[in-house]
Amino acid sequence: MTKARYLLPLIAILAIMTAALLACGSEPTPAPTSPPPTPETIIVTATPGPTLPPPTPETIIVTAPPEPTAMPQIITATPGPTATPRPPVVITATPGPTPTPQPRQVVVTGTGSKVVEFEQPPERMVVYDGAAVEMLFAIGQGHRVAGTHNYVTYPPETESIAKVGDAFNMDIEAIVALEPDLVFVFYDRFNADLERAGLKVLYIRSLTFGFTEVANQIRMWGAITGANEQAEEVASKFDARVAAIREKMASVEETRTIYSHGFEWWTPGSKTLVNDVFELLKLQNVADFEGYQQISPEAVVAANPDIIMGDPASVTGEAALSGLQAVADGRIFNLSPGNSFSVAGPRFMDAVEEMAAWVYPDLFP
Repeated sequence: MTKARYLLPLIAILAIMTAALLACGSEPTPAPTSPPPTPETIIVTATPGPTLPPPTPETIIVTAPPEPTAMPQIITATPGPTATPRPPVVITATPGPTPTPQPRQVVVTGTGSKVVEFEQPPERMVVYDGAAVEMLFAIGQGHRVAGTHNYVTYPPETESIAKVGDAFNMDIEAIVALEPDLVFVFYDRFNADLERAGLKVLYIRSLTFGFTEVANQIRMWGAITGANEQAEEVASKFDARVAAIREKMASVEETRTIYSHGFEWWTPGSKTLVNDVFELLKLQNVADFEGYQQISPEAVVAANPDIIMGDPASVTGEAALSGLQAVADGRIFNLSPGNSFSVAGPRFMDAVEEMAAWVYPDLFP
């Protein structure tokens, strides 16, 4: 009984241990537990565009506004391809039309030191000077001539231009009716009347001008009308023709006397256009005064000129001149129709060259 009392507890303990061992052998041994997989980390940062040079005056550069700086992100998905940075937008502005420069102010000092200013080229002019009319047409500005005096006939286009009297009988009312923004005169008889009528007057006593002033007057009209290039071209050609004659005359040493016979013995003296022609051709004027004046027949006979310039019929019809050797020898020079020394325009050189060939046929064949 005593042994059985001790064996029963021992058998129970062994049974429990056997059951526990069997239970442990029936289940797989679990693998060690791993931490959860760490997701892939991709940091996306906006790539700045290339730095642009500062704009030049001709080019306007417009850069698209920068996008906000991207914050780092953790993306677990498979990243896509990296985006190409957006380039800046460059826009070159198309230049607009070049603004027309404003005409510069032109200031002309007329006879008597009277200053006339021009902010703009005059659109409508009454030009009381045939030479000035020819100059304006020669430089392409004849359309500005709205009126002139009765004796202007050249160029042919002047036929349709209004004629408003002459230097001694000016029609002020007709001039005002033409609404000119400039009246140009070479004689001052009616200047006060023109100004009282509210007209802008430029007075230049061109009759007393010398030969070299022709080209300068052409340039003056170019400045007034804004046709400087055209005027310079015409004036330069005029100067070149004068220079060609001077070059040939350099070899001439003789001096001959000359008298220019005009209506009622009016003749040009020194400081006149005609006298400058005489000097260019090395001819001595028998008139010993300035400007245009009447000369006495006795003074002409006493001077006994080598050459007489004028209409042959008028010269030979003067009894006082009939005994001169120049008349007897036929040394009377008369310009051909169309040429004139009284109109100092661009074609004036035609008359100079004609006279040069008549006086010096060997030098100017």
